[in-house]
Amino acid sequence: AHPDILVHTREPTKDEFVVLACDGIWDRLTNQDCADLVRSLVHDEGEADVGLICEEVIDTALELDSRDNMTCCVVFFPASELKEANATPNFGSGVLYRRIDRERLWGHDSTPAKRAQSRFDERRKKNRETIALQQSKTSKSQARRQRQQPQHGKKHKAPSSPPEISRNNSRTRSSKSLRPQVSSFDATSKQ
Repeated sequence: AHPDILVHTREPTKDEFVVLACDGIWDRLTNQDCADLVRSLVHDEGEADVGLICEEVIDTALELDSRDNMTCCVVFFPASELKEANATPNFGSGVLYRRIDRERLWGHDSTPAKRAQSRFDERRKKNRETIALQQSKTSKSQARRQRQQPQHGKKHKAPSSPPEISRNNSRTRSSKSLRPQVSSFDATSKQ
């Protein structure tokens, strides 16, 4: 494998963070989508826990039905102005608030992974039903075509009783009738 390598000159006053993630993330999020999500969590929602930010990126990819392996690491630079995480979690904003909101909407035991699995199972069931329906239609169509086709080219069974004179018998008889009748007669014995 040959990775794509892009070299960027760092701008320490502007560079906020770098996201290192595997293809399970990038299959569903563009570079810009991921950057916007991380920036929103940090600046708009005040999230300071880097671990929770990584988990939210993964949860977002799961919600978008990523089925590939997922790993996420976010490295923050000083320009991000990331505040130090409090020892006390803040449930009024950030990732924990998002989780509470999702729990309220989707139920206590619902997680992005469980919802993704449920959607996957539903799609698999629907695909199986579609395949079964297509197979049923195909077999019905084939049966209908077979009933509608004329019976040309099919071999017919020979009748159970042979005709009185078969071709073989008639040929044999005709060849016999053309030959002279010969009998074995010993002329010397009757004298």
